[in-house]
Amino acid sequence: MLTTLGDTREETVHGDAATPRRPGGLQLLVAWCREDPSRVGEVFDVLPGSSCVIGRSSGPDTASLVQRRPGRDEPRPPLTETRLSKRHLELRAVGQQWIEITRHGRNSVIVDGQALAADGSCRVTEGSLLKLANTLLLYVSLRETPSGEGDHAFGEPDEHGIVGECEATWTLRRNLAFVAARRGHVLIRGESGTGKELAARALHHGSSRRQGPFVSRNAATVPETLIDAEVFGNVRNYPNPGMSDRPGLVGAADGGTLFLDEVGELPEALQTHLLRVMDRGEYQRLGESRVRVADLRVVGATNRPLTDLRGDLQARFALKVNLPPLRERPAAIPLILRHIARLRAHEDRELGQRIHDERGEPRIACDFVEALMRNALPANVREVEGLFWEAVAATEPGEPLDSPKKAPPAPSEPASPTRHPSDITETELRETLSINGGNREATWRALRLRSRYQLRRLMQRYGLQDV
Repeated sequence: MLTTLGDTREETVHGDAATPRRPGGLQLLVAWCREDPSRVGEVFDVLPGSSCVIGRSSGPDTASLVQRRPGRDEPRPPLTETRLSKRHLELRAVGQQWIEITRHGRNSVIVDGQALAADGSCRVTEGSLLKLANTLLLYVSLRETPSGEGDHAFGEPDEHGIVGECEATWTLRRNLAFVAARRGHVLIRGESGTGKELAARALHHGSSRRQGPFVSRNAATVPETLIDAEVFGNVRNYPNPGMSDRPGLVGAADGGTLFLDEVGELPEALQTHLLRVMDRGEYQRLGESRVRVADLRVVGATNRPLTDLRGDLQARFALKVNLPPLRERPAAIPLILRHIARLRAHEDRELGQRIHDERGEPRIACDFVEALMRNALPANVREVEGLFWEAVAATEPGEPLDSPKKAPPAPSEPASPTRHPSDITETELRETLSINGGNREATWRALRLRSRYQLRRLMQRYGLQDV
């Protein structure tokens, strides 16, 4: 979840000198860069009460470009993109929620799909997308303060394969590291495609059981007639003649981790049997009278409400990890798309020749990145990968991967003038949420807010995150 800094001050290290990081405000994140894809994920700061310019200049009023890491900002060289003017865009912070932008550059500036006239001005806020001279795509987000530990290269996957440099991603890394070091069983909650097995593997590799086995099974794919034998094992020829002797998932995971995806799909009777395993490690293989003991940690995952689990099973999962959907960390989408393209090209040499440029970077069109960031992506990373393959199929070899025809349409802006969040009272917000059945997409449109991100911040202000 994105947060503001309040009144805190942190130390930011630049070389050998430490400078204070000022609180609050907005930042402009580089979501796409034609001439230097390594810039993706870097940010320009636009602090409250400040003004600056974006372009090829390197004067005192040029916006600072940094790689934001936990506890520090790493300064980056100024832009060199030839299509940008020296002073292409002037930025002026208006409070902590708005930036007034003025175009001075010769080449185009597109704001949320609308062209900005030369010397024209407009205001942008969290969730806005700016395309400069068809060479740079910038995403407006809250100024973040990531926390955690990690030494992976900026913008690259960490040791567990998790991608993203935004605060929500670093919070996830920190939570996984904390839970991994504990001894209890873990329940991972998250929507489809948020990476529950990836998180489970991170928990295993970060734990004291990392040298033991990691056994994974999707509970929904086990035939109900065989589920007891699959989970607990069986002796030869039991319960059916010809069945081989099997240790079961529990026996195979002895000394390590058993990951049960969609654990809520287990029959209620089996959930009851699982309690004994989670409490004392005790289980019996089918056809065997003696009690066996396995030393294992159970990690379950579900995208269903907790009420769908038996109360006593839910209680055994003392530790819980919530995986944020991509709509809560849109800044990670460009990096995830790039990672998927690199990964698939590494696995398929012919694909790499088709989509890579002479630097070995995947060719990705700005419109493709913009389309992904504008849409809710209900299937999350799985949907990004699906759209990647559709783009590959629809794009000629050597051309940038463009937004596939089947990509969901970008939501249209409300026709009526937008309102400032400060004009909306808690009562009005509660009533509108109630009228729309808690649907946030319908609520921000009904309130005539600029984006769903403004609604999220408004709900945080009034303490309504869980409504």
